[in-house]
Amino acid sequence: SGGELAAIVLIDAITRLLPGVLGHDDSASEDSFSSPNTTNPNGNPISPKTLRSLGIPENAKLLDCPHYTRPRYWEGMEVPEVLCSGDHEAVAKWRLEQRLMRTKQRRPDLLKLDKPLPNEDDGCS
Repeated sequence: SGGELAAIVLIDAITRLLPGVLGHDDSASEDSFSSPNTTNPNGNPISPKTLRSLGIPENAKLLDCPHYTRPRYWEGMEVPEVLCSGDHEAVAKWRLEQRLMRTKQRRPDLLKLDKPLPNEDDGCS
């Protein structure tokens, strides 16, 4: 090939960061390798104490959390209850915890950890 595929990937990666391309300026803020979202859904800062309690270093780069959709039950798997609870703060905390866990398991170098955790199957690839 003439490198067209690589060019398209670069165009997509760069274009999505331009204002207005994704429809909302914050849409890409929680992509993989973004800093953790340190505000709750109401826009209030999550306390540094909460971030520390989750072991999230300052300016950490975290992988994305698992994402779920309908149906709630599918092929023996279920959407975690917290995501169906309607408690926005609990959902935000769960997402931060999942991002941290995935990063520790798959890319501990992003957190400057000594060694990776054992790989636990979370049903996602």
